[in-house]
Amino acid sequence: MHAFRFASLLLSLALVAGSASAAQKKPDPNKAKTPGAPAAPASDGTETVILPITGQMCNNCAVAVSTYFKKMDGVKDATADGAKTATVVFDPKKTTIEKLLEAFKGKDDRFKAYKPGETPPEPKYTYSGKPESISGKMTIRGTDSAKDVVARLIAHRSGEPTERIFNLIADSAIAEKIEAKRKEGVGSVTVTGVVSAEGIKVEKID
Repeated sequence: MHAFRFASLLLSLALVAGSASAAQKKPDPNKAKTPGAPAAPASDGTETVILPITGQMCNNCAVAVSTYFKKMDGVKDATADGAKTATVVFDPKKTTIEKLLEAFKGKDDRFKAYKPGETPPEPKYTYSGKPESISGKMTIRGTDSAKDVVARLIAHRSGEPTERIFNLIADSAIAEKIEAKRKEGVGSVTVTGVVSAEGIKVEKID
């Protein structure tokens, strides 16, 4: 008799544990159903969405993108990462993701916004292997740059829709001239050299 009661107790405990486990596996209604999709409304009724944004290259780009979104009707907050995305908090009663994307068009030709989870097209570049001159703003080399990269140039290359960052690759003599120009704080410089996917092998700097 005692053995029967003990077995019944174990069965009851197993059923309770199973119910608790099943409850834990129920989907969280506050989680986004697909990567990049907006989550369910927060306690204040707002929604948050992560939008792919191309054309960002630095903190200044992040500030510009964030500011464009913040000025839109219904947007509570916006933060761009300066690289690939922008996180936008908005009131779904006042705006939608489609309206945000539409309003972003034409704000700045450098940046393009895409739907949540959408993969932006990879930019296609062509390189002739011949020297060409490019003008732009010079910055310090990135911390992740190769050893032969002495600085970077934010410039618009002929035939390309927007400006981008080029690594400046140079030997010691040209490297010294580049560093001198950079320290002068020159607003814009023109470099001549062979452009490739790795950067510009600088032959001359003006």
